[in-house]
Amino acid sequence: MLVFFLKKTGFADARLIGSLGRGSSSTHDIDVLLPLTKKSKEVERSLTFLLEPKGGVSHTDWGGYYFHDTPFGDVDVFFTTKDFTF
Repeated sequence: MLVFFLKKTGFADARLIGSLGRGSSSTHDIDVLLPLTKKSKEVERSLTFLLEPKGGVSHTDWGGYYFHDTPFGDVDVFFTTKDFTF
């Protein structure tokens, strides 16, 4: 549902990665890749508006964003898989 929502709200390049992307389950968060989107304050504001994180947004060590407690759960947004190892 998260990827469908992102695709319909301006992030057509959204796709699942991580355990959910491999068809498994996750007990922690949803990892989403936006490979054609460039990280910017505008993108952060848009995603914050769309995802409504009750717990706020963190900037990650790998250059993405972590949205805490959204209606979809915790969402980890990546812009590249260069440093993605999970």
